[in-house]
Order: sequence, then structure tokens, then C-alpha cells
Amino acid sequence: MKLSKTSATWLLCAAMASIMGVPSKALSAQPDIVVTEQDNGKDITLHGSQRLIIRLPSTGPFSWSALMSPDDLLAFTKAPAPEKKKKNGDAMPMVGGSHDQVLAFRAAEFTESSSQWFQLIFCRAPCDLKDPSAKIFKLGITTQKK
Repeated sequence: MKLSKTSATWLLCAAMASIMGVPSKALSAQPDIVVTEQDNGKDITLHGSQRLIIRLPSTGPFSWSALMSPDDLLAFTKAPAPEKKKKNGDAMPMVGGSHDQVLAFRAAEFTESSSQWFQLIFCRAPCDLKDPSAKIFKLGITTQKK
């Protein structure tokens, strides 16, 4: 069987990539880490470009906000698309009703071994940390290049 020039070129490139140890996108992509309310206070390790998806309940005029500074080890990234229907087939929640708020982050800096606290606050805008109805959600975050 004789290969066309295009097929032969493709095969040669694939062989070279394999020999050189170039990982394919499917092999190198880490799955998202999804955390919920039950994960409050836990330690999380993000590897490479892995996303941290935080899914927390929200109601009415209250929402979750990240307590961040410019030198934080996490940065906002694109969140997964919202589900069009709930799993039980009900319509989307009404405005002002309860729903899950989804925030997504990726590593902005790599800490390799030390964990740093990352916090979110649930409150009504403008947020006041002294408000007794405010809730705090925190995770110990370690970021590793691989």
C-alpha cells in the first residue's frame, strides 16, 4: 500500500511527536475540579491549566464574591455553560429565587507545595464583612505546574 504525501507527512509528524514525548491534548487536559458547599474548608490542588469550578447556592439579592487581591494565586476564567434545565425537568428558577451560582478559576501562580486560603463571601451588595448574615466559604489551594 502506498501512502499519499499528505498521509506520509501526517504519519511522520505523529511519530516525531510521539518520540519527542509531546503529549496529546486529550492526555494532557486535566478534568475540572468541581466543589460545592460540602467542600467548605477542604484543601484542593490544581494542576497546570486545570479549572476550579465552585458551585454554591444563591438566593435573591445575595450573591457570592471572591475575596481577591492582584497577587492571588487564582484568576477568574470562563465558567461552564449553565444547564438549560434542572435534572428533574423543571423550568429554570425564577428571578430572585434560589439557584446555584457558578464561579470558575485557574492558577495564576504556582505554589507547588504550600497551601493558601482562598475565600468567597455570600452577602447582599454592597458587601460588608461585618454583616452577621454574610457567609464565608474557603478552600486551601495549592497550584502545581503539572
